[in-house]
Amino acid sequence: MMTVELSGTDVPALQPRRELSLPESAETTLPNGLTVLAVRRRSVPLVELRLRIPLVEVDPAGAALLAESLCAATTSTSAVELTRRIQRMGGTLTAGVDADRLLVVGSALAAHLGDLLGILGEVLTGACYPEAEVAQRAARLAGMLRIVTAQPAHRALEALNRRLYGEHVYGRPSPSPEEVLSVTSEDLLALHADRVRATSACLVLVGDIDPDQALRAAGNALSGLAGGEVPRRHRPLADDRATEAIEVLDAPGAVQSSVRLALPCAGFGAPDLAAVDLANVIFGGIFSSRLASNIREHKGYTYSAKSTLVFPQAGAAIAVIADVATAVTAPAVLEIRYELGRMACTSVTTAEVDQAREYLFGVQRLGMATQSGLANLVSELAAHGLRLDWLTVHSERLAEAGVAEVNEAAARYLAPARAVTVVVGDAAKVTSRLTTLMPVV
Repeated sequence: MMTVELSGTDVPALQPRRELSLPESAETTLPNGLTVLAVRRRSVPLVELRLRIPLVEVDPAGAALLAESLCAATTSTSAVELTRRIQRMGGTLTAGVDADRLLVVGSALAAHLGDLLGILGEVLTGACYPEAEVAQRAARLAGMLRIVTAQPAHRALEALNRRLYGEHVYGRPSPSPEEVLSVTSEDLLALHADRVRATSACLVLVGDIDPDQALRAAGNALSGLAGGEVPRRHRPLADDRATEAIEVLDAPGAVQSSVRLALPCAGFGAPDLAAVDLANVIFGGIFSSRLASNIREHKGYTYSAKSTLVFPQAGAAIAVIADVATAVTAPAVLEIRYELGRMACTSVTTAEVDQAREYLFGVQRLGMATQSGLANLVSELAAHGLRLDWLTVHSERLAEAGVAEVNEAAARYLAPARAVTVVVGDAAKVTSRLTTLMPVV
C-alpha cells in the first residue's frame, strides 16, 4: 500500500467563518402552562417533536416503567392501533426518562403534524396502563437492567455519580430489576396523574413547518393537558466532594479497567462556559487532544480516551473516560492526572486554542444542520431557560476567548485535586499500584 505524505502547503486554508444564522422561530405559552417552541427547518419534509416534562424526585423504578409504557396505549386506542396510526403518518413516538425529565420524542411527515400532535395529546391525557401489558414491559425492562447494570462502564458511571453528587438524586443508582417488577398498573396511573402535567413543560417542534401555524396546532391538540402547581426543583448540590481517594470496584478476572474521572464545571449560561469548552477540547475533547496524544498515541495504553462536558440541570461536569489494559491501569490514571495538572498549571498555546475554536464552531453548525439535531439542541437549551439566540452569544464568546481566558478556566475547573476518580477492574491486580498514587477505597 502506498503512503502519501502531505506537506503543510497541501492542506487547504480554512474558509472565513460565516456569521451564525438562526432559523425562523415562534414561541407561546398555553393557558395550561405548556411552553411551545416552533422552528422552521426545511431540509426535508419532516417534523421533529420533543416534549420535556420536569420529573424531579420520583421513584426511579416507576419513572423508568412509565417511560416504557407511556406511548403504548390509551383508553380509546389499543397498542396495535396506536402503532398503526403513527406508522401511517411515517412517524415515531417514544419516551425516555432521567433524573431531570420525562422526554417524549417523535417525528412524522410534516403534513401530518396535526395528527402527530393529536396522538401526543391523546397519550398525555388518556394513557392507560393495562395490568398484563405493564407486567410484560416490567419483565422486559428488568431483563435489560440485569444486562446493563452488570457492564463495567455502567458500574463505573454509577460509582462516579455517587462520588460526584453524594446524596443528591443524581447520585442514586439505577433501579434494580426487583424494584421495576414491583411497580403496578395503579402505581403508573398515580404517577402519570401527579407528574404528567403542562406546567413548566416545554414542547419543541422543528421541521418543514410554518412556526405560527405549528403553535396553533399545538394549542388545539394539547390544551386539554392539565396544568397544576409548578413542579418541585432539584435541591442544591453539596459543596464537599470525595476527591482524596480512588474508588475501586472489583471485576475479578477483567482484562481491562474502566477508568472514569469527573470534575464539576460551569454550566449553560455561565460567562466562562466558552473558555471551559475550549479547555476541554484541548485537554481531551478531540482525537488530537493532549490526553489522547499521551495515553493513546505515545503510551499505547488505550484505543480511546476522551473528555466531554455533561449538563444535568443541577450541576455540569467534565467527564473523563478511558478503558485501559489491566496491567497499565495505574500508569494510565497517573498520566490522566498529569495532563489535568498540565492544563491547570501551564499555559495552552495559541495554536491549540485556534484549533479548538474551529472544532467547536464546526460541531455547533453540524448540530444545527439536521432537524433532529436542532430539535435536541432547542429542547436542551430550553431546559436551562435559554433560547436559540444564546448560540449567538456563545459564538461571540468562543471567538473572543484567548489563551488567558482558557488558562483561567483550566486552572479553575481542570485541577486534578477537583477530580473524583473511579476504576472498575480486577482489584487484586490494580489496587496495590493505584495506592502509590492516592488512597484507595
